Amino acid sequence: MPAPQHRICRLADEAAATRDPELSLSKLRELRDELVAFERSRVSQALRSGSSFSSVAKALGISRQAAHRRYRELAPGTAQPLALSTHARRAIQLARKEAAATGARGVTSAHLLLGVLKSGAAVSRALEAVGLTAATARDCLGTGDAATGEDGDGGVARAVLAEAAEIARARHTTYVEPDHIALAALNGTDGDALQAITALGVSPADVRERLAC
Repeated sequence: MPAPQHRICRLADEAAATRDPELSLSKLRELRDELVAFERSRVSQALRSGSSFSSVAKALGISRQAAHRRYRELAPGTAQPLALSTHARRAIQLARKEAAATGARGVTSAHLLLGVLKSGAAVSRALEAVGLTAATARDCLGTGDAATGEDGDGGVARAVLAEAAEIARARHTTYVEPDHIALAALNGTDGDALQAITALGVSPADVRERLAC
């Protein structure tokens, strides 16, 4: 069984088997992320094989307009989206948790930076060298009033992740990694991530240098 299908089956089994409701919910969240990625890959395959947005929409039980809005970048002839690495997905999940814990209306650039710092990826250890840690960054979080969209993330967060993908493409990498998200977060239009590191006395230039940008 290919890896994505294996992960989906494993997460479904684990979510159903555990008696711990919080652990089950955590597994279900991971399962949703895997299903979204798997659905996108199947839609991409369908469009490349000649299926129309109308037929894809019918299979998904949504309108053609909704299918086109959600998956138009997957159509042949458009730039293919880069997949998130495992560490990047974890960073985003942690960012959403931080936003939820503070009652924020959406995920901001600072939440994404904090998610990267908590992800345990190599980038988090690199940023510790300039005095940027999850504990210190959390104390400098803004109010997090980014407007949310239909997917639960703020428009700022979507813009940051889109820029992270552009950074990944410019570096000719296969996946969007946590360091790409951290760099993009510094340019977030809400200014929260930039404000947080500035409050800690950390220079954006130092961060970019550590991340080889």
